[in-house]
Amino acid sequence: MNPFSRSAVVVYLVATFLLGAVAGGAIGYRSGKSQFFRPPPPSGPMSQRILQRLTAELTLTEEQQRQIEPLVKEGAAEMEKLHRETTQRIRESIKAGHARLLPLLTEAQRTKLAELDAAREKNGWGRGGGPRPPEPGSERDKSATNRP
Repeated sequence: MNPFSRSAVVVYLVATFLLGAVAGGAIGYRSGKSQFFRPPPPSGPMSQRILQRLTAELTLTEEQQRQIEPLVKEGAAEMEKLHRETTQRIRESIKAGHARLLPLLTEAQRTKLAELDAAREKNGWGRGGGPRPPEPGSERDKSATNRP
């Protein structure tokens, strides 16, 4: 193999590796971000996984599992409540920031900002999307807090 061919092969291998790393990182970041911001359902898979892990790691009896299960579900419900409250605070912060921006923008920029806000609300939070948390006081909010 002549030196030109050897260096070309090395360049192609390095380029392939870098492109793969960038693509993998972007895909991992996007999927992780969309999963991260979703609140765990109180009686869903998270509660079940926690209970299964506690059962396996601590060798819980069936009686202990029955006693611990409501506590695990209660903890997941509390996390969901905190997620809703935090989401509401973020919404309020965004609105306050936009209120400070509006006097500095032209009419066209204000219109564009309103369009961006509408798109963000429609498509979910940020680029990760995912389901939007319920608005406080909405039917969805009430049903989320009254889960068994």
